[in-house]
Order: sequence, then C-alpha cells, then structure tokens
Amino acid sequence: MAAPSRTDRQKCYDARDAYFECSTKNAKLPENERERACQAKKELFVKSCPSAWSTHFLRKHQYELEKARLDAEGHYKKMSDEDLAKLNNMSPGELKAMFGQGTARRE
Repeated sequence: MAAPSRTDRQKCYDARDAYFECSTKNAKLPENERERACQAKKELFVKSCPSAWSTHFLRKHQYELEKARLDAEGHYKKMSDEDLAKLNNMSPGELKAMFGQGTARRE
C-alpha cells in the first residue's frame, strides 16, 4: 500500500480535528448522546484516515483526556529539575531503598 499523499494526510488531520472538537464540545453529554451528536464526523474521520492512524489517534485522544482528568484531580505532581537530577544520580540500591523492592515476582 502506498503512503498517503499530502492531500490525503491533510484530509485525515482535518477530519480528526473536527471529530475531536465535536467530542470535546459535547463532553458533558452522556456518552451515547455524545456519540450520536458526533457520529457523522467520526465516520468521516475513520473513512478519511488509514485504520492504523485512526486507531492511534483515538487511543491517544482518550489517553490525553484521562491524563487531563487525573491531573485536574491532583493525581500527578511534576518533579522539579533538582529532584529529577537527584534521581538520575542515585544508584540502583539507593532507588530500591527509596521506592521499595518494586513489583512482586512470580514464582
């Protein structure tokens, strides 16, 4: 399969942006109503983009929405450059002492 032309890529991006704008604008609606309100834009988006692209864009959009929600609820704390530099200079033993053993191993 040939790579999409510049025109095809632009159609894909425009359709993606229109669908995500509709979805964001109607975010307060229940999911089934939001899907109904944006159905035509989603169909155009899926039709305009290669399937791998549309799948990727949808997953990325969902991830970004979830990350924004968690950030708004205070679940993420950004590290300062100083704290990050300290972590980068720690030995594996110091990291284990600070964070524990990590995940449990299967026997």
